This record gives sequence, structure tokens and C-alpha cells, in this order.
Amino acid sequence: MLGGSSTAIHAVDVVDARGVRHELVLRRFIRPNWKYPGLARREAKVLDLLERTGDPAPRLVAFDDGPRETDVRALLMTRLPGRVELAPKRIEPWLRQMAEALPPIHELAVAGVRRYRPYTDPRDVDVPSWSKEPRAWQRVLDLARTQQPKTARRFIHRDYHPGNILWSRGRLTGVVDWISACAGPPQEDVAHCRINLVRLHGVSIADRFLVEYASASGTSAAEYDPYWDAMALADTGFGGHPGSGTVALGPRGLTVASIRRRLDAYARSVERRG
Repeated sequence: MLGGSSTAIHAVDVVDARGVRHELVLRRFIRPNWKYPGLARREAKVLDLLERTGDPAPRLVAFDDGPRETDVRALLMTRLPGRVELAPKRIEPWLRQMAEALPPIHELAVAGVRRYRPYTDPRDVDVPSWSKEPRAWQRVLDLARTQQPKTARRFIHRDYHPGNILWSRGRLTGVVDWISACAGPPQEDVAHCRINLVRLHGVSIADRFLVEYASASGTSAAEYDPYWDAMALADTGFGGHPGSGTVALGPRGLTVASIRRRLDAYARSVERRG
């Protein structure tokens, strides 16, 4: 299946002894940085928690964290209806539904999930060498190195972005890839989604998503601290390659150069708000 930058994702159809066909997804942890123990068990635990809530997430079927029965560590789950949509014909309902799906996720119980930790220490990050806005980037990194604003600790997806959301006939049908779920700041989900929207469509679309999220969560976009956007820029790296899945499903003309221009524009935007 397209996507799966960290793991290999396979569509699997299984016919049981009664002749009933089950549409499943097999996730295989084959990438060098994703072979360490516990990953399949971690996502299995999260999917088990989500099944009790009715959240639009896959249901756990089985996992092998040995590996004992599979060639590599793997997780088997139900296949949700829908497909990834990175270039919708109507962007407003696309943004609104993505925003509306987040507050219910943040209301889930945090018991039994690990605590949030940034992927990267912003003190170890330098201004990207390709940037034409080094001053803006430096100020963004300075902001990311300040103390994290006080915020509630909630259940968060931790990798919430359009590539992990499924659609059918203009309706959001599911959220996938829960391996990074943890207890942390809900603003992290917002910031992570925003930086991915910047890469796909630009700063204005990311800003419209923030307005939709504020409306869905009963807050104000003005309350959103730019620290979270600065941290997302420092935390997720500055790579400009769109990836094969994004090229296949994303907007036309998406290139390394266009993504870097948008990230520069985003750095300027975060600098102004910071």
C-alpha cells in the first residue's frame, strides 16, 4: 500500500473457515530505525485502548513482537474504508473535518500510554543550509529553545497529518498509524498537522486549519502559542523530499524546491508571531 515511510504496509484478504472474507492490513517493521523491540506491542496496546472508545481507528487482530510467527515484527489490524486524500477538490470541508476529529481524540484517557517526548532537542538543531531565510529560522529555533508553555496533558496521536487520515466520498472515515500515540500537549497534534499542511499546500491553508481547530475545540486561534509551530519545525526536521506516497497522492507540482519555499515562508510567519 502507498505510504508507510517507517514501515511496510500490506493489504491482506483472509477467508476464514466459514468462508467469510476479512479485509485486513499487515504492518511490518522492516525499516532499520524501526526494528527495535516493543513497537508492535506499543501500537497493539493503543489500538486495544481505542477499541473501547469507538474512535475511528483500526481494530487489533494480532501482533508478533518477537518475531516468532512472522519474518519481522508485525501487527495485523482491520482495514478501514476510504483512502488518503492529500489534494481534495473542496479544501474547506477537508480542513474542517480534520480539525473536528482532533478534540475527541484529546479527550481519551491517558492511562496506560507513554509520556510525550520531543524527537529532537532544539538546542542540537541548526538553521537548514538550503534556507534563503536564515534569520527567520534562527529566531524560530531560539523560540523552540525557550521553556514549553504550560498546558494540559492529554491523549495525543503524535503523528496527526493528512497522510494518516482516510476519506470516502468527502467524509472522514478513519485515523491510522497510532504507533506514536502518547500523553502530551494537544497543541503538538495541531502543530504537526500544520507543518504537513504547509508542505502540501502552503502557510495560508495551515492557518485556516488552525482557525477550524480553534472553532472545534472551543478556543481561539489567538490563544495558540507560536512556540508549538517553532517546536514542530525543529522537531520534525527540514527535509524537503515529498516521498513517493505524497508524490502519488498529493498536489501536482510538489517538489523539493516548492516545499523548501513553503517552509521558508512558514519560518517567517512563525517569526512574526513569536
